[in-house]
Amino acid sequence: MNKRIWYILAASLVLLVGVGGFILTNAHTISTPPKETLSDHRTTKPIQGSTKKSQLENKKAYSVPKADKSSANYVASGHASKIGEYTISSQGNKAVLAAKSNVTQTISNGDLTYTVSKVTKYNNDPKTDEAVEMARLALNTRDIDGAYTTLTIKYTIENTGSKNLQTDGVSTVAYTDGSIVSPLNGLDNDASLAQTTLAAGDKKTTFAVVLVPKALAATVKSIQIEFASIANSSHQKVQKASDGLTVNF
Repeated sequence: MNKRIWYILAASLVLLVGVGGFILTNAHTISTPPKETLSDHRTTKPIQGSTKKSQLENKKAYSVPKADKSSANYVASGHASKIGEYTISSQGNKAVLAAKSNVTQTISNGDLTYTVSKVTKYNNDPKTDEAVEMARLALNTRDIDGAYTTLTIKYTIENTGSKNLQTDGVSTVAYTDGSIVSPLNGLDNDASLAQTTLAAGDKKTTFAVVLVPKALAATVKSIQIEFASIANSSHQKVQKASDGLTVNF
């Protein structure tokens, strides 16, 4: 009888320990939020400034592999100029020059005339987390989690009027599949435009970088560009955004 009582007590103790462990385990699970995944952010706008670009730029975590250093297509400094050449950033982004097209497409909006002269396509392959984060920050999007494609649009702005004018550059780029990118989701304007005032007769050559939808990465040949509204030297808006300029390349 004593043995039977002992077995019952022992079994009860094991059961209590198991239940207690289950409660503690579940309490910990409930109090700890699930780990975020990249897909959780695909429909949300990232908050620029959560990680400073300077922090990533100063973190030289990537060492260029010997195979790349010995490649005839690797450009150690400067820009790739031939199709197939590539550069690798200090954070580990490999940018391959995939295509380049000289074009001449012009549109006027108020007293500013825009002439697009070149569209360059890059296939990017970030090798590190820092390279991914740099791309997200630059293009203000979380839709980069691996290889991605960008276009660099080179253009000239001319002030044909008599007053000083300012503009942010490109406001949107639309693709043939209906996708539209803006500074909120995949477009990065030349930062120097923010400090630029165009006097009468002035010209400025500048650029914008835009993310290409993955479905069009291999076939993109046409975009429609809308240029931003125009302000005077007192930052008062004097002209709305331009009509769309179709650029084939």
